[in-house]
Amino acid sequence: MTNRVTGKTITALFAACLIAFQAPAFEWPNPKDLRKLPVEITEVPSLADSEFMGRVAQTEASMRENRTDKTNFEERANVARMYYNALQSEGYLVPGFALIITNALQSYSGVPDEAFGGFAWYFDNSFLALCKQHSFERELGPNALGRLEIDAPKDLTVREYTTIVATYRVGKVHLKPGARIRFGGNWQNDMSPIQFTRAKRMGYTTVRSGNPSAKFASGMDLWPGLFGSLPPPGFPKPKLTLLEGELKTGDTVTFVLGDTSGGGPGLLLQSGAIDAFNLRFEIDPDGTDQWIPVAEPMFVVKGSAPHHIRVVAPTTVRPGQKFSVRACVEDRYGNRAVGPPRSLRLFFDGEELASTRSVKSDKAVFHFDGLGLSGGQLTPVVYEVQDGSETLYGVSNPVHLIGPDEAHVYWGDLHAHEGFTDGAGTAEWVMDYAKNVAFLDYCTLTGHDLMMSELHQREVQRVTNAYHEPHNFVTFKSYEWSMLYIFGGHHNVYYLDTTQRVIPTNEARSLPDLYRMQREINSPDKVLIIPHCHEPADWHFTDAQMERLVEIYSMHGTFEWFGERYLRQGYHLGLIAASDDHSGHPGNSPARKNQKGGLAAVFAGELTREAVFDGLKRRSVYGTSLARIYLKTMVEGAAMGEEIEVARKATPSIEVKGMVSGTAPIARIVVVLNGHEAEVLDLLADNDDARKSAGYAGTSRQGPYSIRGGEAAIRVMITNTTDPGGDAVLPPLERETWWGRITLGKTLISDMVPIGLDGPGDTFVRTGSKRVDFACTMKGDKDGALIKLAGWTPDDTLKIQIFSAPLELRRHVTWPLPLWGDNVTTPVETFKIPLGELGDGGQSLSFSERGSLTVERVANENLSPYQDFDILLTENVKPDGENYVYVRVEQIDGEAAWSSPVWVTWKE
Repeated sequence: MTNRVTGKTITALFAACLIAFQAPAFEWPNPKDLRKLPVEITEVPSLADSEFMGRVAQTEASMRENRTDKTNFEERANVARMYYNALQSEGYLVPGFALIITNALQSYSGVPDEAFGGFAWYFDNSFLALCKQHSFERELGPNALGRLEIDAPKDLTVREYTTIVATYRVGKVHLKPGARIRFGGNWQNDMSPIQFTRAKRMGYTTVRSGNPSAKFASGMDLWPGLFGSLPPPGFPKPKLTLLEGELKTGDTVTFVLGDTSGGGPGLLLQSGAIDAFNLRFEIDPDGTDQWIPVAEPMFVVKGSAPHHIRVVAPTTVRPGQKFSVRACVEDRYGNRAVGPPRSLRLFFDGEELASTRSVKSDKAVFHFDGLGLSGGQLTPVVYEVQDGSETLYGVSNPVHLIGPDEAHVYWGDLHAHEGFTDGAGTAEWVMDYAKNVAFLDYCTLTGHDLMMSELHQREVQRVTNAYHEPHNFVTFKSYEWSMLYIFGGHHNVYYLDTTQRVIPTNEARSLPDLYRMQREINSPDKVLIIPHCHEPADWHFTDAQMERLVEIYSMHGTFEWFGERYLRQGYHLGLIAASDDHSGHPGNSPARKNQKGGLAAVFAGELTREAVFDGLKRRSVYGTSLARIYLKTMVEGAAMGEEIEVARKATPSIEVKGMVSGTAPIARIVVVLNGHEAEVLDLLADNDDARKSAGYAGTSRQGPYSIRGGEAAIRVMITNTTDPGGDAVLPPLERETWWGRITLGKTLISDMVPIGLDGPGDTFVRTGSKRVDFACTMKGDKDGALIKLAGWTPDDTLKIQIFSAPLELRRHVTWPLPLWGDNVTTPVETFKIPLGELGDGGQSLSFSERGSLTVERVANENLSPYQDFDILLTENVKPDGENYVYVRVEQIDGEAAWSSPVWVTWKE
């Protein structure tokens, strides 16, 4: 297939992108149509407006005479933003970094002069590049910069090797010695790196020119922006420099990405299916660092062969209420599979209830409609789904009957990105995936304000409005206020009304400014603000009316300590999780960076924008690490998020009651009181303290975590902290990679079940009858294994060795990880634990500065995913001050849930 891509239009690029599985074609709207939508922040001027173009020319001339500094940046940045919007509205493929650096120049105007000078240098070059791009087109006509011809397979499949041939045909702008060409993919994708030097390695790329006199030097370019990294200087991307010869109109330069002629396998594609996998080609025609995009070809990438079935049911239903169980056949990377079975079967208690074919729009998605439960169903219900051959299988989350006055639990993702900013896929793909593939109840598109052009904001709003369907799927207008942590850190902002106005960082340049301007421009009761930890929000400040929740879990890592920072300040914020997904898979976000994305569960009376927003504002929410765990807590009779006064007691105490219904056996229920683990209910131990538990109705198979009679088991979990320590606002600590080996002296291993592994970079491998090898990359999450033993030998010794990985394990690695020999490197730590010492609670051991592991015997043969609890707290209760209490639930498989706190004070 050969595509011809010009630098003038982006409309044709996206219009050509069809998503897989027979879904409708997603087309990028015509920019002229977007101009007719409601104005968000700025009017989009016309390139035919002589007065405006006069301001552009005046700004260009002034910039060439005097570089930008703190005395002149405001007016220049405003002109540059409008110029960017105007060019984009006329179909120009404009460099995204030009907008980012324009907004950043104003947003970060408070940085020291030296740092500001770096921003100003990039801003000047970006603006001059826009002027140069426009002048070439205006003076030399269409295709002045040339065009790109793409030859690639029609169907691209995740994690397969391919070869893409890109031929750049020079336009009227000639390339002389010193000119440069660079290319690369969006910085969020995990395809193999493109490289020029190792012919037998993946990503090997060759270059040839139709002009024999042209000679190039190949290397790497530090490319800032979405195709490198956001803060300068970025990640290295392929670059060519013309050393000799001149490339004139019609001359060609051909790039073979994934050249196999030297014995290499080709270009390894990304692991995420998407409707718009993009590569970008840019030129610097005169070697001035003023880069101009030539083309951005888009490719559809499909999923691979079926691997499993993901099954989703409503968490709560009322007696007689009709509901659906939905299923998606996925590949091993969590994408919709290609070549799924034509039909699936639904089972309850081993009996087949229904069989159905896929929905018309998507061959990988199946709906079992018209189900219901009677009022006599006392235990939670789960459904099983399998294909006709019984090789593909999946189990739903538990379904609970609730009374007429109880609120439903609705699942959503409040933090998702698309390709307009630094994510992947069109806005329509992302929202369609959330609704029809992840089976969410609500979702938002929280684009970084630094990266959102006026037209892009209008398109996101169009999609947000188009997908909002009360009682079926709820959307909110939202964005990410993307400020540096020294000025307040990242905060997501949500609006109840779509008419409310986005207030970006270039307007609100500090956290107090954000709070103030939201109050002045948007009604505070219709605004919700949620801080998060990747670029950490400043926990010393909040707004009690608008800032009601804090995000403590996302694909960036696990940050419960971040929520604790707010709570210890005395702020009343609920706890949620989200995905911060950049892969186009919100609500089912795989671990393509650190860990899986999370979900936010809200208690609401109905699935409407008003009811969900009210539940969020009331802090009637909890977060999970993606599993749809049902969690209800009552603290002194109060539900999540409430503030209560209770009568004084002779001995201060707080009663915590609740119920958890998980997707795997519950390992631990932890009650946190005023920042301390006040009570831990260990359900893996064989003790009399375990409260009432029960199984689920509907299951007919033993799960992987079942312990058979006569079998013993130990559970090993490894984690690290992301807490930078202290009270100063600092970014979370980065991820770590560890190798290790677990060995037994006498006892034989009968089975081994990996726990909490997020992606290909995490592995636990049984390498012998007494040995397990592992590798894990973590950022606050927990990885481990349930090791089942042929018997229990108390006098045996468990030996665990931890090695520091010499190189970080990449997430896109698909070849088998090495099995570690006996002399790879010296262990960082070696632990020897007599099995007889693994009593109740096991042992917790520390290694390095941040790492820790827990080793415990699984002595409870009746592990259950359902647990009631009733706990009385008496220690460390503040008799005179305010107490906050929340619950953390940990499943045996590493999945977790966090309730929002309840705040308790005493009546006089």
